[in-house]
Amino acid sequence: MITIGICDDDEFCRDDIKEKCKAYFDEVGEACNLIEFSSGEEVVAYEGEMIHILFLDIQMGGINGVEVMNIIRDNPLFWRIVFVSFYESFRLDSLDIKTLAYANKPVKPEIVGRCIAVAIREDRKNKAIVFESINGNISIKVEDIFYIVARKNYATVYLKNSEINVYSSLKSIEEQTEGLSLQRIHRSSMVNLIYVEGFINRTVKMETGASLTIGRKYYNSFREAYFAVVRKYSIGRME
Repeated sequence: MITIGICDDDEFCRDDIKEKCKAYFDEVGEACNLIEFSSGEEVVAYEGEMIHILFLDIQMGGINGVEVMNIIRDNPLFWRIVFVSFYESFRLDSLDIKTLAYANKPVKPEIVGRCIAVAIREDRKNKAIVFESINGNISIKVEDIFYIVARKNYATVYLKNSEINVYSSLKSIEEQTEGLSLQRIHRSSMVNLIYVEGFINRTVKMETGASLTIGRKYYNSFREAYFAVVRKYSIGRME
């Protein structure tokens, strides 16, 4: 079942989005679970089940919506965020991998439905990759991987705050992730394009601070894939 979170310090605004979510799921014939928050502090303290999409007000008493996003950015309990506001001034600050849209209040029913559909689609595409390790096969979600570096007899998978050594080849990983955000940039490395801060010449800078070299053979394909992802997560995500 899909879980929807609604955070707004105005009860009327929460009720408005709640009714539009219910109408969407009634139309598609599916059930949903709705969780309400009256402040950003309640969202930050949340420890329940995973919320697939959080409708988050920008301006609230206490911490604002952008501050909430920065705090929960690495929290796996929150999959995607839709910011809602009467104002445009925070739009650029809201851009993030978790951000699906910046919607004006009152949020139109078609925007609510489209955001829910995209969140579900992206959740389904965040497939788990199966790696061979010394302790047997392990599964890691694509969005948890920052980059992968092949060594002599193994590969190291770099996550947000840890790394795992596996025996899977980059070729086998490529086969499992075709069409997803993991991109080969060198004969011995792959990066997750959503965590690339940018690149200069043939050096890729990752959000973690790591720098990786782009092989000449892979430069054009990397560049094309990188700008496609930039477009998706900035202006083309809701298409």
